[in-house]
Amino acid sequence: MPGSRRSDAAPQKKTGSKRVNRASPLASNRKISRKTEGVQAAILETAAQIFARKGYYLTKLSDISDELGMHVTALRYHFTTKDVIAAEIVNRVIRTNLDSLCQTLEDLGPETSSRDKIAAAIQTYMRVSAANKAGIAAHGNIVNQLPVEVKDEHYELLHEFLDIWRDLVSEAAARGELRPGLSPSIATQVILGTVIWSREWYRPEIGTPDNIAAEMTRMLFGGLMTDEPSPARKPGPARD
Repeated sequence: MPGSRRSDAAPQKKTGSKRVNRASPLASNRKISRKTEGVQAAILETAAQIFARKGYYLTKLSDISDELGMHVTALRYHFTTKDVIAAEIVNRVIRTNLDSLCQTLEDLGPETSSRDKIAAAIQTYMRVSAANKAGIAAHGNIVNQLPVEVKDEHYELLHEFLDIWRDLVSEAAARGELRPGLSPSIATQVILGTVIWSREWYRPEIGTPDNIAAEMTRMLFGGLMTDEPSPARKPGPARD
């Protein structure tokens, strides 16, 4: 992993209990049928949409089961509590982003420029987000409302994801690719704020994930303004 805390080798994906929610049938080691997988996926998708609308506190298991036309007892067979569903949704969002980002950087290799790595990371994030809009929206709406034990496990996973971005920017600074005088810490927050906040405004009609990522990259790398201010315009005639 690039940066001061890791070598230039591709990031290693961690495994173990901290990466999965063992309370969820989706995260267990037993084999489940395709039909069961489909039911659980539908539950999570529907729950994510409701969490995105109502938040964590106002959502009940019966809201989810009613939306699906399923008895709440059947819902509990797959996910015993609302906490389990919420944890699966928010952790899956980060796991998917983390795994996709690690794979992207591994495919690029350590000799790739930091500029190209960060650009590819932004593109990967936008692609993953566009493919999981409900999960991303739910994550943003409920992550701070979760019970402490669920939140603690999730934040450990989230920090692992964010560390990769910090290391990418630290590597850029170490290689001399970051502009002199800029703070790597602030630069990291600017990049993360740009990509993560896209959940609030991204719509397919605005552009494809790749087009949006390319636009973000141009703005982040090149800036928003020209180097020289344009001459001030003369005021026009007064309007009645």
